[in-house]
Parts: sequence; C-alpha cells; structure tokens
Amino acid sequence: MKKIFTFALAAALLAGQAQAQTRPAARPATHPAAKSLVKRPAAPAPKPAAMPAAQPQPAPVAAAPVARPAEADRTSSPEPLGKTLSLKKAADRSFSKGSSALNLGVGFGLGYNYTTGSNTSQTPALSLSYMYGVGNAGPGAISVGALVGYKSITWKDGSESATLRNIYAGARGAFHYGFHNPHLDAYAGLGVGLRVASYTDSYNGGGLSQSQTNSGSQVEVNSFAGVRYFFSEAIGAFAELGNDTSYLKLGLNARF
Repeated sequence: MKKIFTFALAAALLAGQAQAQTRPAARPATHPAAKSLVKRPAAPAPKPAAMPAAQPQPAPVAAAPVARPAEADRTSSPEPLGKTLSLKKAADRSFSKGSSALNLGVGFGLGYNYTTGSNTSQTPALSLSYMYGVGNAGPGAISVGALVGYKSITWKDGSESATLRNIYAGARGAFHYGFHNPHLDAYAGLGVGLRVASYTDSYNGGGLSQSQTNSGSQVEVNSFAGVRYFFSEAIGAFAELGNDTSYLKLGLNARF
C-alpha cells in the first residue's frame, strides 16, 4: 500500500512538472498577440502626415496673395491716379495752365457811329491781345490777359474833312474749353476797358484854314468768343466775335 501511495505521489509530481513545462510554451504565444495589441494604437501615427495636408486650407497664407493686390490698389488710391490723368489730359490741350498766346488781328464790321461812303477812307481795326493760362478748371482752363486796338476813319469833301480815331485798351478774362486736341482752342470771356475817341474837323478853303478837335473817354464792359487753330507748335490762326474794337476779328496767333 505504501508503494502504491508513493507511485501516485510520483505520478502527480510528474504531471505537475509536465503542466509547468507546457505553460511557458503557451505564454510566448500570447505575448505576440499582446504586442500586436500594443502596436495597434500606434496606427494613428499617419495623423501627422494628414496635418500638413490640412495646412493649405486654413491658410491665411494662401489668402494673402489675394489680399496683396487689393492692398496695392488701396495704396495707389484713385485720387493721385486721377490727378495724373488730368495732368496728362491738360498737357494734350492746346491751352492750359502756364500757356501763353498772342493774337494779332484785323477787324471787320462797323460800329461806334462810323460812317461809310465814297468820300471816306479808313484803316482796319487793328488789335493785339495776350492771354496767359492761370489755372485748369474742369474740362478747360482759365486765362487772363489784355487787348489794345486802334481804328480811324476819315471823311473828306472838297475843302472840308473830318477824322474819327478810336483807341481801346482793356483787361480780359476767358474760359478755354479743352478738346484734348493740341491744335484746337475755343474760348469765351468778358473784358473791361477804356475807350478814347477823338474827332477832328478841318476846313481849308477860300483863304481860311481852321481845325477843331474834340475827345472823350469812357469805361466799357464787353464780351467776346473765339476759336483758334494751330498749324504747328507755335503758329496758328484765330477768329473772334466781340464788341471791343470791331465785331469780327481775323488774324494770326502765336503760342509760346
């Protein structure tokens, strides 16, 4: 009986050792599984790669190139641009700020109680006017200047003759409309001046000679309108209507 108990105890010990030997073999099999479970959470590692791809979307940087042209447009405000364009346009006109023009004209049409007839002779109504551009205004320019003119007419019948002389000097201002054409200038304005008239009546006949002269002056306000066309940079022609030295003036114009 004792031998049987000893044999059973030995068998139990052998069985326990056999189980102990089999357990370590099972544990390594579980370790790879555990390791794989530990490595799986690292699978989100691609997220850093997705973040660079998302960077262009929130991108204020991508919007910056779009904003820069707008900022450039603001910095180059339309006002200076408009001023630059207006200066260029003014430069294209025949008359603008700083321009000078001189008109030498001959007058046609009668006035101031001049008489005509077979016994009369007269000088043309000569005039010389000057204009200077003091500023640009809207589509044109403003000028100030002066005009002087002279005209005379003589009546003679036998031993009697009479001569009327008319001298005019005045200041004038005008507005010149800018056609943006370097050859064409149209203008209109007002003037104020002093007119001096003298009348001389002479008689020479029958041994008798006498002469009498009367003169007078008055301040006058007049209006005028004209157009000039330049054939070159300096020389042109003009026509003007007014009531200072004559009703119509035609002549040459110089620009400098």
